[in-house]
Formats: sequence, structure tokens, C-alpha cells
Amino acid sequence: MSLTPEEIRRRLRAARPGGQDDDAPDVAEALALAQRDPELARWLAEERQADARVTEALGTVAVPADLKTAILAQARAKAPARPRSFRRFSLPAFFAFAALFTAAATLLPPLLHPSYTRYEGDLVGQIASGEVLKLAFQSPSHATVEEWLAAHRAPSEIAVPFGLQSRPDIGCRTFEWKGRQIAQVCFALENGKIAHLFVVRNAGWKPSTAPPQGHPQFNRHGDWTLASWRDGTTTYVLAGEGDPATLLRFLQPQPHA
Repeated sequence: MSLTPEEIRRRLRAARPGGQDDDAPDVAEALALAQRDPELARWLAEERQADARVTEALGTVAVPADLKTAILAQARAKAPARPRSFRRFSLPAFFAFAALFTAAATLLPPLLHPSYTRYEGDLVGQIASGEVLKLAFQSPSHATVEEWLAAHRAPSEIAVPFGLQSRPDIGCRTFEWKGRQIAQVCFALENGKIAHLFVVRNAGWKPSTAPPQGHPQFNRHGDWTLASWRDGTTTYVLAGEGDPATLLRFLQPQPHA
């Protein structure tokens, strides 16, 4: 790949929504590379869905009928407009911008304060589709895995639960979710099973959905259980096959000497 993932994202973010710049050489190159990478392809699809929602919301904004006339009249005026005339021009513009602000206000909260429930649902979808097995880097050494994550600007220096510290790493990958960089580390368990640890920092969850601070909560999804907790501003999700008791043994605190 001639461009790094971050360079690809930067080019595609700079392009106008709706595909107007898709034929531009730098954008076309970034698109072609993104479509060959599963993580970038998923990120691009999410970005374009968000752009479509913004475009749709802006399309519902009613522009004042006399706004064009007021702007042209203002441009033709030879003398500075008196305060009263200025108010006649500025009020329609004010209402137009107020409507745009209202539309943006309905779209920004899910991005600034996303729902943890939605995040966990997306992780379950990746587990079901097998996306979690498409590791970008493989190594049994956790130190080496953390070095790779740090080099790719993903959360590193991970507080691995005590029960997993004796298990060998399989590898890792990183992906983006609603503008947040996620690290995924896989651990080899007995009987050939795998546990996936997902880490995100400064997620800014919607408070009513955020996992508990300092201790795990458990949610069962079919054959899989997901345990989630927060450690300061870092959110951890441990996914494994089996019931909550299966994961709980990995989450026991380190015994005191």
C-alpha cells in the first residue's frame, strides 16, 4: 500500500460528499486502496452513511422565500444600510442559520456521545461475521503486540486482566468506530478457543449507556458473552464463548502475595 491508512482517511475526509470528487486522481487512489482493505472499507461506508444523514437533514431546512431578494437588494445598495434595513436582511439569514444549527444539533450528539449499547452491538456483528479473526499482526508476545498497536496510533499499554496475562497472544488489529480508534487483541485459550479484548480510550459514551467503572458487566449474545468495564477514560470489552462464569475466571484480581 503506497499510502498509510491515516493518509487514506485524510484524503477521503477532504473530498466533498456525494461522490463529486471521486474521479480526482488523489481521491480515486485513496478509494481504490480503501476498497481493498476490509477495515478501511467499513470505515468508508460509515463515513458515507453519516454524510448522507447530514445531507438529508440539511435538505429539510426551509430557506426563507425572500432571502435571495434581500441579499441582491443589499448588494445593490450604494449607501450603508440603515439599522432598520439591516434587520430586514439579517432576520431571514438568521432564521436560515438557526435552522441549519438545529439540524446539526440533532446529528452531533450521537457522534460526540455515542451509545455504548450500539458499540457492543457492532462488536457482536464483527464476531458473527468473522471480522475479528482478520488480524493485521500476529505474535505470541504481548509486548510486541503493544509495540505494533502504538506504531499504528491505537490504544496500547493495555491493562490485560490478570487471568489472561498467562495466556499467549495470537495477534491484534485496529479499526475505527465513529472516529475512535479501537485496539483488538486476541488471546489463545484452552481447547482451541479465543478471547478478544477490545480497547478504546476517551469514548465519551452517552452516560446512561456507559459500562461501570472498575468492575465488569456481562451481556450474553448467543454463544458469546461480552464483559465490559471502564478503567478511568479507557473502556475494555472482553468477548469469549460461553456463559459469564467462563469470562469471570479471567477477570479475577491478582491475589495478594
